[in-house]
Amino acid sequence: MSAEGLREKAVRGAAWYGGTRLLIQLFSWVMTIAIARVLSPGDFGLLAMALVYTGLVEFLNELGLGAAIVQKKEIRDEDLDTLFWFGLGISAAIYGLTILVAPLIGAFFAQPQLAAILRVLGLMFLITNVRLVPWNLLTRAMDFKRRSLAETSGNLIGVILTLVLAYRGLGVWSLVIGMLTRETLVAVLVYHQTGWLPRARFTSLSLRQTLTFSLNLSGARVAWYIYDNSDRLLVGKFLGDQVLGYYTMAIRLTTELASRVLAIINQVAFPLYARLQDDLERLKRYFLTSIQMTCIVIFPLLAGLSLVSGDLVPLLFKEKWTPMVPAVNILSWAAMVIMIHSLAAPIVLARGQPSLLLRFNLLSLAILPAAFFVATKYGLTGVCLVWLLVFPLLALLWFSWAKKCIGFRWVEVWHAARPGSISTMAMTAVLILCEMTVLRPADPLLRMAIEIALGVVAYAGCLFVFFPQPLRQMHHALRFQKSTSTAATVQS
Repeated sequence: MSAEGLREKAVRGAAWYGGTRLLIQLFSWVMTIAIARVLSPGDFGLLAMALVYTGLVEFLNELGLGAAIVQKKEIRDEDLDTLFWFGLGISAAIYGLTILVAPLIGAFFAQPQLAAILRVLGLMFLITNVRLVPWNLLTRAMDFKRRSLAETSGNLIGVILTLVLAYRGLGVWSLVIGMLTRETLVAVLVYHQTGWLPRARFTSLSLRQTLTFSLNLSGARVAWYIYDNSDRLLVGKFLGDQVLGYYTMAIRLTTELASRVLAIINQVAFPLYARLQDDLERLKRYFLTSIQMTCIVIFPLLAGLSLVSGDLVPLLFKEKWTPMVPAVNILSWAAMVIMIHSLAAPIVLARGQPSLLLRFNLLSLAILPAAFFVATKYGLTGVCLVWLLVFPLLALLWFSWAKKCIGFRWVEVWHAARPGSISTMAMTAVLILCEMTVLRPADPLLRMAIEIALGVVAYAGCLFVFFPQPLRQMHHALRFQKSTSTAATVQS
């Protein structure tokens, strides 16, 4: 495919995936707030305990097979059939294991009802591998329009059902049933979108070739998941389900909110990078552009969230959630580093070097859980500070390793991050100054509204005056997307 054709697919894919993800997130967050007002922090804490296990096992369940479908230069029909049956066999074995170990996990957290939750939630392992091939065929083709329609429909129906069940008094089970409904609907819809069905054939040769890539990636993902969720496991174990509920919601407001936007970039970037894996100059250019756009869009949102969290949290979630405000403050700034760090993974994988990611995640696994364990002695704030003080050092090391694979220079990264970073610092300085002077005695709702308006003006003003070039590039990309969409409509 030509460079212009790839660019068109990337822009249209980002537009479709980004637009639908924005729709899902806006609706999901409205519903999450409504659900949080009905359920208790303990309900969210119970689900978080269950997800520590299911999230880890999910990487063993999928084994990186989906990414292998996307990364391979050529893939045959018999490869797809082999991966489907192999994945289904793995998921059936893992679900059987889950049924057996569920009581032990409940005993570990001193929450007996976790056993029943895990036995039901474990059905997602089967659903995930059933949809493995059609989902990744859409990703490989960069057909984010059809994939996004399936994902959007499943998410919207799942979250509506969760709210209905929460009001009917089902507690944590409303969250569990909502998740299963979402995953089932998405699986049905991607089969409908692709028309792909498995055939009864299995080729050991194609499986061995695929596993060379996928097992390294799966190991990297497992290591990542353990260190990324060791904080929740330790908070739940030593600080209790109530504190875990606060921490989980703070994570959802900050690092997970940022990850949603990052997923839009990386979902489009990985298949694009895979197509260009031998063209280092274009790979580097796209990578630096992703850093620039991420900093411009996400940095001000996270900084603004930190600055208004004291007024925002009790307003949206009621006073019972106020203890999570310090966690939101700290994690908002840590999420910026986490996001930039994550942008390098798709290009490293597209270059066929999952072992590099595995090495970094194993190092993080050796350091972060120990740091979280020590931090639990200082409560919720101590755990959050690990993300702000320890993880950035690891992120710098990761970028130095990725630098050898991609070939960028440090000064190029700084130039890419500079517009969003400097404008965010200017916005933060303006808001802190105003909050310490004229806004201090104001009503909380009025103060928050003024701070948001001032933040938008300060940030946009700094960008327009000092960094107009990135804004022109974003405007050009939007015009390009509009023109290609119009042309596609006319041709159809």
